[in-house]
Amino acid sequence: DAPNVMKMVNHFNKMVKWLQYEIVNQVKSSLRVIILEKVIELGMIFARLNNFNGAMEVISAVNGSSIRRMKNTWEGVSECSLTNMKDLEKLMSHEGNYAIYRKTVKSVDPPLIPHLAIAMKDLTFIEDGNKSFVMSGAKKLVNFDKIYRISTIIYEIQSFQHCGYQQRFRPVAILQEWINRSVDLSQSFDAYEMSLRDEPRNPNEAVESLLMEQQKLRNALEQSDIEIESLREENAKLKDEAAQMQKDILDLQKIVDVTAIKDAATRKRLTVPKIKFSEVEEETLRDM
Repeated sequence: DAPNVMKMVNHFNKMVKWLQYEIVNQVKSSLRVIILEKVIELGMIFARLNNFNGAMEVISAVNGSSIRRMKNTWEGVSECSLTNMKDLEKLMSHEGNYAIYRKTVKSVDPPLIPHLAIAMKDLTFIEDGNKSFVMSGAKKLVNFDKIYRISTIIYEIQSFQHCGYQQRFRPVAILQEWINRSVDLSQSFDAYEMSLRDEPRNPNEAVESLLMEQQKLRNALEQSDIEIESLREENAKLKDEAAQMQKDILDLQKIVDVTAIKDAATRKRLTVPKIKFSEVEEETLRDM
């Protein structure tokens, strides 16, 4: 089991889906272009910060079928953004077994976030392509070359964990909350269906999609009207109950006040007056 590796994988997938959602969620083509260019810019920032996992998230999101199919949107993207996208793809290209990426990782200083999938691929290749034990004559020996190569990869990943980004950034709670909420929201949507809504395959689909969307909005509006009316009725009912409770409290207060007056009068009637004796009477009583 590797729970932290699975967390990284799940985080990667969630971020890819979120970035795609932010693009296709814009109905207007001009807004989609703006968001798409911002996503590409984000990838460049990730690369400058040595966050190669983040850079690959952007590449995976932008090159996903839900984004690449939108020709009208891509036609509006600036040449600068297109060039930046090509630079990102070149950096993380699989050509030469990710030669440019590996060279870059070795040449930059931490902090650094590697693309974990490449390290996992290397570990799998070493594990499957090499025997754990080798024969030396009649002796069965441990393949220390295999163990050394595995440990080198793991040590490199661990070395990146020793230096974080705390000195470069400070957490912004409001921004983190917004991102987390947006990421969670995006997971329940199908980016490809939204892409078809934004740029249908043919005009007939476009008209049909708009009509269906219009009907959904009408149904949602009707449901909202019903819920509002129900809330109004509930509010009126609560006001009536509150008024009745207030009346009951006043009536109870009157009863309490009357009872207190009666109790005071009763105590007054039952009070025994204190008798004062003269000195002669006290002496007579003592003699008795």
